[in-house]
Amino acid sequence: MGDSFQKYCEGYFAKLKAGNNIKTGADTAAARDKNVASYRTARGFIVVKDTIKSEGPDIVSNFQLDQAVIKAYQSVPLPSGRESKVEHHFLVFEEGGKFKPSKHFEMPENGGTVNYACQLGMLVDWSKVVAAAHTHPLYKNSSVNRLNEHFSQGDPSILIIKGIPLFLRTPKGKHIKVLEIRNGWVTTRNITSSKESRPEKWKAKG
Repeated sequence: MGDSFQKYCEGYFAKLKAGNNIKTGADTAAARDKNVASYRTARGFIVVKDTIKSEGPDIVSNFQLDQAVIKAYQSVPLPSGRESKVEHHFLVFEEGGKFKPSKHFEMPENGGTVNYACQLGMLVDWSKVVAAAHTHPLYKNSSVNRLNEHFSQGDPSILIIKGIPLFLRTPKGKHIKVLEIRNGWVTTRNITSSKESRPEKWKAKG
C-alpha cells in the first residue's frame, strides 16, 4: 500500500474520531441516501413508506453462507456487561469454494461510514466478497435495545452499493439476522444452525 492510501486512511480515521451527526432514524436514512448517491451503481431504490424497493437481481445468502457467518460470529466478543457502545464489523470472502471471514474491527456506536479497506489495512477485492456482517451496540435502556435488534435505516445501503447480503447480531448476541433483496424488496430473516427461516419484508424501526 502506498503513501496516498495511508494518507487517505489517516484522514478517514481522523473524521471518524471527530464523530458524526447521526442522532435519529431520519438522519440515518439521509446518510444512507447520500452514501448510495456517492457511488456509481446501476441499482437504484425507492423508499415505500417504511420499507425499500430495489428492482434487479435477488441478493441472497444460502444455508452454507449462513452457517459460515454463524461460525465467524463466534470470534466476535459478546457484551461482557450491561453496556457496549461499539459495533463489530467483518467481511466474508469466498476463495476456492470456501468461505473465509476477515478479522473483525470496532466502529463507534450507531454510525460512521464504514471504510473496510482502511479498517482491515488492505485493499479489498470486492469481487470475492460474498457478505458483510456487524453487531449493534448494547445500552442500559431496554427500549433502545429493542430498536437495535432490527436493521437500521442505513443498513440497506451495502446491498445496493455492493450487491451482497448483510448480517446482524443483535445487541445481547442472542440472534443473528440477514438483510437481503428478494423479488425487488428488501427483506430480513432470522438464521440458526438448524434451518432457514422464512424471509419477511424489512421495515424500518424507530
